[in-house]
Amino acid sequence: MFSKTRGFRSKENDRIAVALVYPNTYEVGMANLGFQAIFRLLNSFGSVVCERVFLPQGERPVTSTESGRTLTECDIIAFSFSFELDYVNAVQMLMHSGISLRSEDRDERTPLIMAGGVSVTLNPEPMASIIDLFVIGESEEVLGTLLNSYMRHRRQCASRHEILVSLARLPGIYVPRCYQLHYNPDGTIAKIEPLQGAPARVRRQHVQEIGTVHAFSQAVSPRSHFKDMFLVEVGRGCPRGCSFCASGYIYRPFRCRSKEALLSLIENNDSGAKKVGLVGSAISDHRDFEELCVELVDRGYQLGVSSFRADALTPRLVEAFVRGGIRTLTMAPETGSEKLRFRIHKRLTDDHIFKATHRASAGGIINLKLYFLIGIPFEEESDVAAIVSLVKRTHRVFFQQRGKKGTITVSVHPFVPKASTPFQWSPMQPVKPLKEKLNILEAGLRGIRGVRFSPKSPRNALLQGMFSVGDRRIGEALRAKVQGGVLWKRAWEQAKVEPEFFLHREKTFEEVLPWDVLDSGIEKRVLWNQYKKARDSG
Repeated sequence: MFSKTRGFRSKENDRIAVALVYPNTYEVGMANLGFQAIFRLLNSFGSVVCERVFLPQGERPVTSTESGRTLTECDIIAFSFSFELDYVNAVQMLMHSGISLRSEDRDERTPLIMAGGVSVTLNPEPMASIIDLFVIGESEEVLGTLLNSYMRHRRQCASRHEILVSLARLPGIYVPRCYQLHYNPDGTIAKIEPLQGAPARVRRQHVQEIGTVHAFSQAVSPRSHFKDMFLVEVGRGCPRGCSFCASGYIYRPFRCRSKEALLSLIENNDSGAKKVGLVGSAISDHRDFEELCVELVDRGYQLGVSSFRADALTPRLVEAFVRGGIRTLTMAPETGSEKLRFRIHKRLTDDHIFKATHRASAGGIINLKLYFLIGIPFEEESDVAAIVSLVKRTHRVFFQQRGKKGTITVSVHPFVPKASTPFQWSPMQPVKPLKEKLNILEAGLRGIRGVRFSPKSPRNALLQGMFSVGDRRIGEALRAKVQGGVLWKRAWEQAKVEPEFFLHREKTFEEVLPWDVLDSGIEKRVLWNQYKKARDSG
């Protein structure tokens, strides 16, 4: 139960009351392993009581799942951000809870508002005027130190500002008020100036020994998107380094749990669930993944896996998948053109895709799901047409032995540039050409038996792009949107924000990027050289 004492003047023997907020539905939040892992970690601290909060449905108030307490009845509100589009939900939740949407306007009675997760680790700036502090990187490394420091200052009756300035000096903690942005006349950032003893850059934190942290389901729920499934993290990061994908950069170094540790976690889970979801950005790169799956199925478990690399699929693995209840295999060719695929550092051949398709079909996989990107840097018209050709050839291979049974779902996403990747300098295509490409794909795939076309909204992708590469000015538009209930076009105008400036131009190496205040652990020049290599290799 939350303490009824509000703000920063609680009694010395009070515990810290934390509202851990996933700004989306319960079903989505409980399918997020990172959220569940942090919930467990927070409640493992003797000085903390943590309750979960999700986006309410309809007109319901914003309250905790455990006791029904409101956000203002806690000491800390901790947002977990996996997706940029959830920023809108988070701001709405704060507004409906009666909390000021500007960090600088909050008084001593207002809970401290912090945030972590992959989206703000990449670029926190669009939320920088709203959130009091950010945890940059993997929270397991810093949460204990942060909470101990907070408790110590609270016992000393330090002011809200004093607490934040002190926390800004901790590793991996970014406090926006301790940094001032200076702008050039053309709207670009001239410099980011640290204030009040804050470090020049905030270094991303990562767990060196992944076996020391526990990332598995705290609770198995029939209401989760992964119904009645026990989720366990196989590893973090990806060794591949595709130029468009943040996972290969922001979660470095690539780390995996041992097969023995994973089996022990699964066997000893107290939920009793017999369906296991194996989670990670690159599960197919685990050296013992095939043996892990075979052994789990032999022990009577059903399996769930995320997207799988085509070049890692073996007949024995397909057999384990099918015996483990997997009916749909997901692969991500990303582009229809092998040449473009290699240009963006996705080293996967057409032959890999066709061999994996054949093995899946022959082994009893009923459905395929294929992920593609459009608007990817250096894409030409022929590359879009190549998606149709690749799907048709995959279709022939897949249904050659299956007859009429099964489906192929073609999921197409517009490319969105991400911070701390080689393509952070690349422009994003506007809505109109993206829609035209989707129309080409829809027409090319129409009428093919067993093929389902699943395009993602270019307008939503544009909004995600603004949150991905924008700076603090995006926060002004976000507040205007939520408080005024206006359309995004009007919100951009009110905040004097131009999508063309932030999204649709190529940035230069010399330009100060909004997230340059963060140290991702990768030299900027290294990312730039990879971007130049891709750009110049046409």
